[in-house]
Amino acid sequence: MTTDSIPDGAFINWVDTYSRYKPLSPEMVEILEKHKEWVYRGWKGDGRAVLEGAYLRSADLGRADLQGADLWWADLQGADLKDADLKGANLERTDLEGADLSGADLGYSDLRGANLRRRRPQKRIPQRRKSHTSHIEYYEHHS
Repeated sequence: MTTDSIPDGAFINWVDTYSRYKPLSPEMVEILEKHKEWVYRGWKGDGRAVLEGAYLRSADLGRADLQGADLWWADLQGADLKDADLKGANLERTDLEGADLSGADLGYSDLRGANLRRRRPQKRIPQRRKSHTSHIEYYEHHS
């Protein structure tokens, strides 16, 4: 803990950098890049994302291009899928409970047996935030 004082005319602006979504592993980033190339080639050749049974709980997949991906039985509980392109994806038996699908394109996707329930609010024990950054901003006082 610092004992430095804050100069006059300044205030601390805490910016919360903690996200509830988990960043993707380097392997998953590579799979998504190859899949994007597969989509660009018109769904032909190698590179289709086959993620059957993948554990992607709370994954940060916002704006991901998952057209035609195979996500059969994948665990996507609480995942960020905002504005994701899931056209024609196999989401059969996929667990999407609590996933954020706002703005996602699910056209022609196979959703048979998928869990699309909203997550029920849970009582949480407050936890200390994992990371914070602080900024000191100076403002001149004009009289």
